[in-house]
Amino acid sequence: MRKIVILTGPVRSGKTNTVKEAVKKLRKTVKTGGITEPKAYKRNSFIGYDIQEIATGKEFPFLRIEGNENQQRLGRFFVEAESISKGISAIEASLSSKLLVIDEIGPLELSGEGFAEALKTALERTADGVLLLVIRDTLIEKVIETFGIDSAQTVIVPPFIWKDLDDILQGRLL
Repeated sequence: MRKIVILTGPVRSGKTNTVKEAVKKLRKTVKTGGITEPKAYKRNSFIGYDIQEIATGKEFPFLRIEGNENQQRLGRFFVEAESISKGISAIEASLSSKLLVIDEIGPLELSGEGFAEALKTALERTADGVLLLVIRDTLIEKVIETFGIDSAQTVIVPPFIWKDLDDILQGRLL
Protein backbone atom coordinates (compact mmCIF):
# COMPACT_ATOMS: atom_id res chain seq x y z
CA MET A 1 0.00 0.00 0.00
CA ARG A 2 1.27 3.46 -0.89
CA LYS A 3 2.30 5.57 2.10
CA ILE A 4 1.48 9.27 2.11
CA VAL A 5 3.84 12.02 3.25
CA ILE A 6 2.62 15.61 3.30
CA LEU A 7 5.17 18.41 3.14
CA THR A 8 3.63 21.63 4.37
CA GLY A 9 4.56 25.15 5.36
CA PRO A 10 3.69 28.76 4.62
CA VAL A 11 3.90 30.35 1.18
CA ARG A 12 7.57 30.90 0.19
CA SER A 13 8.90 28.70 3.02
CA GLY A 14 11.00 26.52 0.71
CA LYS A 15 8.67 23.54 0.22
CA THR A 16 9.49 23.06 -3.46
CA ASN A 17 13.23 23.53 -2.94
CA THR A 18 13.11 21.01 -0.09
CA VAL A 19 11.39 18.47 -2.35
CA LYS A 20 13.78 19.09 -5.24
CA GLU A 21 16.86 18.51 -3.05
CA ALA A 22 15.46 15.30 -1.56
CA VAL A 23 14.41 14.03 -5.01
CA LYS A 24 17.82 14.83 -6.49
CA LYS A 25 19.43 12.43 -4.04
CA LEU A 26 16.73 9.75 -3.94
CA ARG A 27 16.31 9.43 -7.72
CA LYS A 28 19.76 7.80 -7.88
CA THR A 29 18.40 4.70 -6.12
CA VAL A 30 14.59 4.96 -6.26
CA LYS A 31 12.26 5.24 -9.27
CA THR A 32 10.92 8.77 -8.85
CA GLY A 33 8.31 10.71 -10.78
CA GLY A 34 5.61 13.34 -10.67
CA ILE A 35 5.90 17.11 -10.74
CA THR A 36 7.27 20.10 -8.90
CA GLU A 37 6.32 23.76 -9.33
CA PRO A 38 9.53 25.81 -9.19
CA LYS A 39 9.52 29.59 -9.35
CA ALA A 40 10.12 31.08 -12.79
CA TYR A 41 12.30 34.10 -13.46
CA LYS A 42 13.03 36.28 -16.45
CA ARG A 43 16.12 38.50 -16.23
CA ASN A 44 16.22 37.92 -12.45
CA SER A 45 12.59 39.04 -12.02
CA PHE A 46 9.94 36.67 -10.67
CA ILE A 47 7.33 35.99 -13.36
CA GLY A 48 5.40 33.05 -11.84
CA TYR A 49 5.74 29.29 -11.57
CA ASP A 50 6.57 26.45 -13.93
CA ILE A 51 5.63 22.78 -13.88
CA GLN A 52 8.67 20.54 -13.93
CA GLU A 53 8.42 16.85 -14.82
CA ILE A 54 10.63 15.02 -12.34
CA ALA A 55 11.35 12.10 -14.69
CA THR A 56 12.55 14.25 -17.61
CA GLY A 57 13.43 17.60 -16.04
CA LYS A 58 11.30 19.37 -18.67
CA GLU A 59 9.69 22.62 -17.53
CA PHE A 60 6.53 24.29 -18.80
CA PRO A 61 5.03 27.69 -17.92
CA PHE A 62 2.19 27.21 -15.41
CA LEU A 63 1.25 30.38 -13.53
CA ARG A 64 2.25 33.79 -14.80
CA ILE A 65 1.85 37.29 -13.42
CA GLU A 66 1.15 38.55 -16.93
CA GLY A 67 -1.40 37.02 -19.26
CA ASN A 68 -4.53 37.80 -21.24
CA GLU A 69 -8.26 38.04 -20.56
CA ASN A 70 -8.87 34.61 -22.15
CA GLN A 71 -6.86 32.82 -19.48
CA GLN A 72 -8.22 31.48 -16.20
CA ARG A 73 -7.17 33.53 -13.18
CA LEU A 74 -5.86 32.13 -9.91
CA GLY A 75 -5.29 34.97 -7.48
CA ARG A 76 -2.79 37.30 -9.08
CA PHE A 77 -1.74 34.71 -11.67
CA PHE A 78 -2.87 33.67 -15.14
CA VAL A 79 -3.09 29.89 -15.62
CA GLU A 80 -1.42 28.22 -18.62
CA ALA A 81 -4.04 25.49 -19.21
CA GLU A 82 -1.85 23.44 -21.59
CA SER A 83 0.71 22.95 -18.84
CA ILE A 84 -1.90 21.46 -16.53
CA SER A 85 -2.44 18.71 -19.12
CA LYS A 86 1.31 18.10 -19.27
CA GLY A 87 1.46 17.92 -15.47
CA ILE A 88 -1.41 15.44 -15.36
CA SER A 89 0.35 13.30 -17.97
CA ALA A 90 3.57 13.38 -15.93
CA ILE A 91 1.71 12.29 -12.79
CA GLU A 92 -0.17 9.52 -14.59
CA ALA A 93 3.03 8.26 -16.24
CA SER A 94 4.64 8.07 -12.79
CA LEU A 95 1.92 6.17 -10.92
CA SER A 96 4.17 3.09 -10.63
CA SER A 97 7.11 5.11 -9.23
CA LYS A 98 8.36 4.25 -5.75
CA LEU A 99 8.25 7.98 -4.99
CA LEU A 100 5.46 9.97 -6.64
CA VAL A 101 5.56 13.73 -6.00
CA ILE A 102 2.68 16.15 -6.53
CA ASP A 103 3.76 19.73 -5.84
CA GLU A 104 1.54 21.54 -5.09
CA ILE A 105 -2.04 20.72 -4.17
CA GLY A 106 -3.87 24.02 -3.79
CA PRO A 107 -6.95 26.08 -4.67
CA LEU A 108 -7.28 24.67 -8.20
CA GLU A 109 -7.41 21.12 -6.89
CA LEU A 110 -9.82 22.05 -4.10
CA SER A 111 -12.20 23.36 -6.78
CA GLY A 112 -11.92 20.05 -8.68
CA GLU A 113 -9.56 21.42 -11.33
CA GLY A 114 -5.81 21.34 -11.88
CA PHE A 115 -4.36 18.01 -10.73
CA ALA A 116 -7.45 16.96 -8.72
CA GLU A 117 -8.30 13.89 -10.83
CA ALA A 118 -4.65 12.79 -11.06
CA LEU A 119 -4.40 13.11 -7.26
CA LYS A 120 -7.52 10.99 -6.80
CA THR A 121 -6.05 8.33 -9.08
CA ALA A 122 -2.74 8.39 -7.17
CA LEU A 123 -4.58 8.04 -3.85
CA GLU A 124 -6.64 5.09 -5.13
CA ARG A 125 -3.64 3.17 -6.44
CA THR A 126 -2.34 0.46 -4.15
CA ALA A 127 1.23 0.65 -5.45
CA ASP A 128 4.09 0.28 -3.02
CA GLY A 129 6.12 3.34 -2.21
CA VAL A 130 5.42 6.90 -1.16
CA LEU A 131 3.07 9.59 -2.42
CA LEU A 132 4.62 12.92 -1.45
CA LEU A 133 2.12 15.78 -1.48
CA VAL A 134 3.12 19.41 -1.11
CA ILE A 135 0.36 21.48 0.48
CA ARG A 136 0.51 25.03 1.87
CA ASP A 137 -0.18 25.12 5.60
CA THR A 138 -3.40 27.15 5.33
CA LEU A 139 -4.97 24.54 3.02
CA ILE A 140 -3.84 21.26 4.56
CA GLU A 141 -7.04 20.52 6.49
CA LYS A 142 -9.25 21.31 3.47
CA VAL A 143 -7.12 19.09 1.21
CA ILE A 144 -7.15 16.20 3.69
CA GLU A 145 -10.94 16.45 4.02
CA THR A 146 -11.67 17.01 0.32
CA PHE A 147 -9.56 14.08 -0.88
CA GLY A 148 -10.24 11.72 2.04
CA ILE A 149 -6.63 11.40 3.15
CA ASP A 150 -6.84 9.45 6.39
CA SER A 151 -3.30 8.46 7.25
CA ALA A 152 -0.30 10.56 6.36
CA GLN A 153 2.93 11.65 7.92
CA THR A 154 3.26 15.43 7.95
CA VAL A 155 6.59 17.24 7.58
CA ILE A 156 6.62 20.98 8.26
CA VAL A 157 8.97 23.42 6.48
CA PRO A 158 10.56 25.20 8.32
CA PRO A 159 12.18 24.00 10.60
CA PHE A 160 12.81 20.88 8.52
CA ILE A 161 15.32 21.00 5.72
CA TRP A 162 15.68 18.69 2.74
CA LYS A 163 17.93 16.31 4.70
CA ASP A 164 15.13 15.67 7.21
CA LEU A 165 12.68 14.93 4.40
CA ASP A 166 15.28 12.73 2.73
CA ASP A 167 15.67 10.69 5.95
CA ILE A 168 11.90 10.27 6.31
CA LEU A 169 11.42 9.24 2.69
CA GLN A 170 14.33 6.80 2.74
CA GLY A 171 12.92 5.24 5.89
CA ARG A 172 9.61 4.70 4.12
CA LEU A 173 11.06 3.60 0.77
CA LEU A 174 13.90 1.31 1.79
